[in-house]
Amino acid sequence: MEITSKPTALDEINRSVLKLEMERLSLMNDTDKASKDRLSRLDIELSLLKKKQAELTEQWEHEKSVMTCIQSIKEEVYFHHEYLSEVKLSLQHILDNSEDSSVAHCHTYKFKKDKLNYKCDLQCNLTIIKTNLPKII
Repeated sequence: MEITSKPTALDEINRSVLKLEMERLSLMNDTDKASKDRLSRLDIELSLLKKKQAELTEQWEHEKSVMTCIQSIKEEVYFHHEYLSEVKLSLQHILDNSEDSSVAHCHTYKFKKDKLNYKCDLQCNLTIIKTNLPKII
C-alpha cells in the first residue's frame, strides 16, 4: 500500500462514496417506488463501501505510522553510527598520540560502553519493529 499519498484503492472508494451520497441526496425527496427501491439499495451499497473505506484507512494509517517509526529508527541508527565513528577516530587519535596508557584505557572503556549502549538501543528498536511488523501483514 502507498504510504506518503493516499492509496489508489482508498481514493477510488472515497470518490464512489461521495458519488453515492450525492445520488442518495437526490433520491431523498422522490416518492415513487423505483426511487425508494434505489435508495434502499444505495444505503446497503454505501454501508459496505464505508466499511471497506474504514478498513483501508485504518490499514493505511497503521502502515504510515510503522514507516514513520522505521524512518525514525534509521535516522537514529545513522546518528549513532556517525557518533561512534567520531568516537572511534578520536580514540585512535588518543591511542596514537598518548604516552599515558591509563588515558588511552579510560577512552577505550568509554568507547566500549557507548558501543554497548548503541547496540542495546538498536536491539530495542528492532524488537519494536519485529513486534509491529506482523500487524501490517
